[in-house]
Amino acid sequence: MPDKVQKNIEVVIGIVNQSKAVVNQMVAGIKGIDNSLKRTGVQVRQFKREFTNALTEAKTSINEIGLASAGIGASISAGFGLAIKGAGEFEHTMSSVQAISGASGEAFRELTDIALEMGRTTRYTAVQAAEGLRFMSMAGLEVEEQLTALPSVLQLAAAGNLDLGRAADIATNIMTAYGKTAEDLVEINDVMVKAFTSSNSTLEELGEAFKYVGPIAKGAGVDFNDLVASLGSLHDAGIKGSLAGTTLRGTLDALLNPTADEAKLMKQLAKRIGGTGLEIKNAKGEFVGFTRIVEQLEDSGIDAAETLRLFGLRAGPGMLALVSQGADSLDDFNYALDNSAGTAEHISRIMEENFFGALTRTKSAVSGLAISIGNNFLPILTVMFDTLSGVINIITEFHELLGPLAAGVEFLVAVLGILLLTPVSY
Repeated sequence: MPDKVQKNIEVVIGIVNQSKAVVNQMVAGIKGIDNSLKRTGVQVRQFKREFTNALTEAKTSINEIGLASAGIGASISAGFGLAIKGAGEFEHTMSSVQAISGASGEAFRELTDIALEMGRTTRYTAVQAAEGLRFMSMAGLEVEEQLTALPSVLQLAAAGNLDLGRAADIATNIMTAYGKTAEDLVEINDVMVKAFTSSNSTLEELGEAFKYVGPIAKGAGVDFNDLVASLGSLHDAGIKGSLAGTTLRGTLDALLNPTADEAKLMKQLAKRIGGTGLEIKNAKGEFVGFTRIVEQLEDSGIDAAETLRLFGLRAGPGMLALVSQGADSLDDFNYALDNSAGTAEHISRIMEENFFGALTRTKSAVSGLAISIGNNFLPILTVMFDTLSGVINIITEFHELLGPLAAGVEFLVAVLGILLLTPVSY
């Protein structure tokens, strides 16, 4: 038998033997008390009657006070629980931010402070603000970039009526897909808000479309606003989300990498407008834009069959919809996006200027207060639970080592528990 196990067993046996002596003394004492009670049975019964009468007389008052105090106690307990829960969630999310971003010291304190500030002053809670920082960290934004971008992303979320974390995810996905930087996020957000408030689309749908066409469009040199305007116009035609993205991706593939039949058809269309071929790239070798493509197709009088022949079954219906809307409509959309500066802030402010906005901001402020209160208790509770888990592990280890002697230890623990929980009168 290992020395450690032998030593532990000897210690426990000693404790059990000592506990037996204590228990024997307790039993002897109880017998003495019992004999005394028998000799003074009349006095005990009299005391019992008097005590019962006193309890009966006070019952009503105690119940009334009890109900009131129970209500207050429950409210306090619930409030304390929410404070601890909120502070714990915030700490956990910020730990993710720290782990992903690598921020520490003053940098991490700045991220924590701005998340708490957003929680106090906007419709979004500090936990939601922290979630936004987490997505920006995942996108590779530095601390200073996150501090600058968060207010703008918050405006995007409010305008799109989305969770802050989800809005941050969409904005940074678009930024990354199109080779933009954190400095461009304000402009990106303005363009996106203008797009979904000017078309039959949502931020979610536009974000989904970007997954399918963003990187390809960036590689082809498509202007960002021209791409967004085209996506918005497709949504007006009922071609939404991933379908809009695959439509423009298929269009680019057909135009930039045409098959022999597609190249032949493009020459035929170009002849109708007096050219030798459709203009796909400008003198700099850059894509001329969807607006210019739609203009040429519109002027050529392309029909449904030719559209499907040129762009295929996936992209064809969408391009036919854009041609039907016309180049002028797409050009107007582009102009609106080019002049969209400040749109995210403007729309988000309008969304907030109502009763629901005020109520949401109040809830967020209460959440911020709860987190502030809960933060005072988290260090103590953390140490307490760490200690408790350690004690439980020790008990479990001893329990497994003792085997047959475990029952004796359980008896000792039960006895000690009774002694500790029994009220003592002085």
